[in-house]
Amino acid sequence: MLPVFLCFLETHHVLKHEKSHDFSNYRLRINPETCKACGLCVQRCPVQALKIEDSPLAKNNQRKSARLVDSNRCLGCGVCVHKCPTQSLLLEPRAEIQDPPKDAREWMAKLVKDQEQARTSGRQID
Repeated sequence: MLPVFLCFLETHHVLKHEKSHDFSNYRLRINPETCKACGLCVQRCPVQALKIEDSPLAKNNQRKSARLVDSNRCLGCGVCVHKCPTQSLLLEPRAEIQDPPKDAREWMAKLVKDQEQARTSGRQID
C-alpha cells in the first residue's frame, strides 16, 4: 500500500499537479478551544492545507490554533487527526459520498481524465 500512497503524493509535490488524489469521504473539523498550537498537524499535512494562526477562540497561552488554509486542498486523509495530541482535529463525513477507485488502474484512468479536463479548460498543470 505504501508505494501507491507515495504515488499520490508524487503527483502533488513532484509533478505539481494541484490535486494529488481523490478526496476521501471526510472533511476536517478543528476545535480551536482545545488546540495547543503545537504544529504537528501542519508539519504532517501532505498537501500543506493547515497552518497555525491567531485565534480568539484559542484557550492556550499563545492564543493560536490550527486553521484550514484552503478547504479545497484538504484531502480528508486524517494524517493531521492522527498526530494531534489534544484530539482537536476530527474527521466528519462529507455530505456527498464518492466511491473510491476499485484499483490502481481505475485510479490512474481518473487521474488522466482529470489532467485532460485541466488541459481543455486552459489550466496549466506542468
